[in-house]
Amino acid sequence: RLLVEGDLGTAPWIHRCAGFVEGLVLLLRGTALKHLFQSGVAKELQVEVSRKFSLAHLLTYQLLGGALYVWPFGTKYATGMIPASLTLLTSGIATDYWMRLGNLPAKERIGWHVGSGVAALLGMGMAVVLHDPTRYIPRSKNKTDL
Repeated sequence: RLLVEGDLGTAPWIHRCAGFVEGLVLLLRGTALKHLFQSGVAKELQVEVSRKFSLAHLLTYQLLGGALYVWPFGTKYATGMIPASLTLLTSGIATDYWMRLGNLPAKERIGWHVGSGVAALLGMGMAVVLHDPTRYIPRSKNKTDL
């Protein structure tokens, strides 16, 4: 139990912290479900709800920035990037939808998207620093995959 996530070369505490942030993302996005269930089909969201979606989007990009480094460069298993890339794409599209539904001004929407891109770069930079290639166990040597 020393390594997690298929022995990708990152310490367990990193994945525990990421799991905490993923839980926070779910809580932030769950705000919209609460709003939709309380008000029926929403024609407009409150600005605060749209901003919670935007924050969830920013956190998602920060987490996935790390995945965009670890898969192709850390593990040399580039196809692992496919889920991260699709999540980036769908999070961006969905978040823009929620921001527009909340009537956020164009400048603010652009600011959230740019901020999310910067967060992805930050996540990638953190992965460069925190990834430990000596911890990585290639799939063929990972006994749990046999």
